Amino acid sequence: MTSRGRVQQQIAEALGTTPRNIRRFLTRYLASGLKGLRIQWAPGCMPLNPEGLAPTTLGWVQQGPFVRMLHASSRSSSS
Repeated sequence: MTSRGRVQQQIAEALGTTPRNIRRFLTRYLASGLKGLRIQWAPGCMPLNPEGLAPTTLGWVQQGPFVRMLHASSRSSSS
């Protein structure tokens, strides 16, 4: 769009972003071509639920809170 004479403000409005983002993307494109526009996500946090607990957690979710409450109250009343 800049090669067609549009200013960064117009491009930003057309794409629903800010002129700063347009400058950042244009700088990356001019420096590295299309490869510079590739998004590189950070690796992220470690999972909170260890892989071995996934089936147990899934069972809890599928049962719902009411079943777990009944199960817990039946154990406490049988003591």
